[in-house]
Amino acid sequence: MVFKYCLICKTKFFKPVVESKKAWEFRHKYCSRRCSYDAKKGTIGWARGLTIADPRIAKFREACRKATLGRVPWNKGLKGAQVAWNKGLKNPTWLKEGNPNWRGGVTPEHYKVRKSTKYKEWRVAVFERDNYTCQECGEKGGYLHADHIKPFALYLKLRFDLSNGRTLCIPCHRKTKTWGDLRNYQSA
Repeated sequence: MVFKYCLICKTKFFKPVVESKKAWEFRHKYCSRRCSYDAKKGTIGWARGLTIADPRIAKFREACRKATLGRVPWNKGLKGAQVAWNKGLKNPTWLKEGNPNWRGGVTPEHYKVRKSTKYKEWRVAVFERDNYTCQECGEKGGYLHADHIKPFALYLKLRFDLSNGRTLCIPCHRKTKTWGDLRNYQSA
């Protein structure tokens, strides 16, 4: 059997059956990964602590200089930030039906309304009217909801009416009869 002595802990270790003798002789110096890590613990990278005056660094810098000598940078003579040629352009073949993810305009109407600018303006107007204060408990600031007094889904004409909105904090909004399922809602 072929064996070696570990350079760190001086224990005897053997060549595994699956590895060739030649590869094992050159590759393995330590009995385990732990001894290998311990051996490398005090070493540092080849350039750490060296100054520009060191001949190894000077040789490396000279090689880099020669490699780029005579090349013109791609942005020479251009001023400011470079903008891609297709920035802001949309591929017309990928719009609507041309897009492989298109499913025939299946976005629900209530989702479109809630993402609209008109809805966002209504929401801010309700907050400002109520001075960013919950109308139930009086909590000021924090995370607030703009609640529809008469449900958004049932009263389409009152969706953007300021008198149908009120500012509520999350706990107070969850206590309302219009929170979540509208099957429990009875209009008065």
